[in-house]
Amino acid sequence: SNLAHAEFLHLATNAYVWLCCGINHVRPHRHHPMLLTLSFSESEVSSVVAGESSLYIRLSAASVESPATPGTNTPAAGYATGVVLQLPDFEVHEKSEPTFGRIRAGALRIQKQSKRSCALPVEYNTPVELELAFANGASMLVSASAFIASFEGEPNFHESLAC
Repeated sequence: SNLAHAEFLHLATNAYVWLCCGINHVRPHRHHPMLLTLSFSESEVSSVVAGESSLYIRLSAASVESPATPGTNTPAAGYATGVVLQLPDFEVHEKSEPTFGRIRAGALRIQKQSKRSCALPVEYNTPVELELAFANGASMLVSASAFIASFEGEPNFHESLAC
């Protein structure tokens, strides 16, 4: 079934991350049947909000790829809405305003490895740094005790119509 295939892809992807990247603090979100790859570059930030213990970065449009479909072996590019990046126990090292709009470049550093994308949803329970450079010239660098990328509501994927 499609759900079993998605669960297999989810587990296989996280096992790949764990085995190949040496990241042993990844917790998959099994309650989401959809596993996408989130690219920080080209995603759109709608807000950056500091809560009591976490920093929340809400993406109005997350740049994502869906897994390759059987027969095509090509992932589909598109976007997802309602995506939130959560950074618990955060410290802001650099931030210039305004921190919203299109992300020109971004990197998540985990155990001295720099990633320009990550699984969606995913949770890394290890210290991280997130660096974002916005198209408007603003930038931010944040460290945190963990990194969580998840959907606020139902997981969704909208295929890009760009030619």
